[in-house]
Amino acid sequence: MTTREQQRIRALWALSVAMLLAIFWLHRRAERQDASRADDARGAQQEAARVGVVAPVAPGTMPVLRDAGTGVARSRIARVAGNGSYVLVARDAAALAALRRALVAAGLRELGSIEALRMLRVGGEADALARLLAQLPDGIRAEEDRVVWLPEQNVTGWTGYAGVPFRDKLLLAMNIDRERSDRGDGVLIALLDTPLLAHASLDGANISSYDLFELGVDGAYAGHGTAVASLLIGQTAELAGIASAASLISLPVMSGEGVGSAFQVAEAIFAAVAAGAEVISMSLGTYDDSAALRAAVAYASEHGVVLIAATGNDGLAQVTYPAAYEQVVAVAAVDARWTHAGFSNSGDAVDIAAPGVGIDVAGSDGVGNEAFSGTSAAVPCVSGALACVLADEPALSAQDAMALLLAYSNDNGAAGADPLYGEGVLAYDRVVERDQPGIYDAAAAGHAALYADATAGFLPIQISAQNRGTEPLPQLLLTVVLAGRETVFTRKFEGFSTQSCLIFFFLLEM
Repeated sequence: MTTREQQRIRALWALSVAMLLAIFWLHRRAERQDASRADDARGAQQEAARVGVVAPVAPGTMPVLRDAGTGVARSRIARVAGNGSYVLVARDAAALAALRRALVAAGLRELGSIEALRMLRVGGEADALARLLAQLPDGIRAEEDRVVWLPEQNVTGWTGYAGVPFRDKLLLAMNIDRERSDRGDGVLIALLDTPLLAHASLDGANISSYDLFELGVDGAYAGHGTAVASLLIGQTAELAGIASAASLISLPVMSGEGVGSAFQVAEAIFAAVAAGAEVISMSLGTYDDSAALRAAVAYASEHGVVLIAATGNDGLAQVTYPAAYEQVVAVAAVDARWTHAGFSNSGDAVDIAAPGVGIDVAGSDGVGNEAFSGTSAAVPCVSGALACVLADEPALSAQDAMALLLAYSNDNGAAGADPLYGEGVLAYDRVVERDQPGIYDAAAAGHAALYADATAGFLPIQISAQNRGTEPLPQLLLTVVLAGRETVFTRKFEGFSTQSCLIFFFLLEM
């Protein structure tokens, strides 16, 4: 080897090392930016909790992130004032009894309790509360109660184009037969949201409401729970619910202003389990972990209940709680082209994506309908589909039925589970047809740019294909058009099995 060749090899090696360091630095910078945005979100929540806020959204309108039909962004409200309460956890029954005596002596109020967890929510005069917290009885732990809110109340003030709307085509897009009157029959869904308002679409629905916390009904977001309920169990031709024959138990945990207490959400989860709910639907969230909420989620999961919650609408690479808990199905949003909605939070905790852009729901006027966007809309799509599976196959447990919806979801984005779509996009029809022979369905599943693997002048593009049928495929023909250039791939197999994905790579010259 000549000296010049050795110098060339050393130079190429040095360049490769420099490129790898640059890619690593860019990746770390992106992580720091995501972390900074999440910190800003928490800071905005905490600051608003200190100073309070005025809600600019006009009462009587359903706030949505983006009506994709008109391109008009509506106003958002920030956090409201914090509730000023604390959650106290006792080590044992004796410590709990001592805590209650201390509350009486201090003139403080017991605002709520979860006896199974030995947890109390307490409030009262600020100085008295501070003195108690400074000298807690033995065996007592304390944390501030967390504020939960509707995902539509963006912390980051996200703006952008949400995507193509579904409007009145939701059931068609989900391949749900609206002529079937038994959709979700025999299944009890607990809805933890704002109080339900009267609406024509809910007339005749099987609904029970329990006012556990006497929350205010009025506010800019008063119609949120009603909108979600219409997606689940709507009774009219214009607003036909996904699981119209299901039973709904409404447990309001947020006021009409769209805010509530994490402890009260935990109390409502216990109440839902006691009522026999198989599914708990929660279009709400917070960026703060909560001991009470975490324990309630674990309790419900241990009792076989499926909990489904929104990932958040801030466009952050962070999923809100309770969706971020492992036992909760975290739902992201897609538009009518099955692509990720820009507002939808992402992260490793995402389990599945579902319709969440421009869906017709019950309007705040009690009669009409409005377009609704957000992960709040995506959650009832999954809850309703789960109820339909349980009604179709009553021998299945709720958790087994949910496992089927995850397993038979349509892969999208990067191949396999990814931070945008989780296991994939909700595909109720594939669960229904999974044992039906003779279905051949090869699909171009998704694509993703692999920025972490970029080299000088080239960006790798991953494109995947999925067998969404019920029969193995002997051959796959995939045509890809990238940067105006058409490439045709033909692959032959002994059997391209169902659920399987094939991955192809391209280099895009930059």
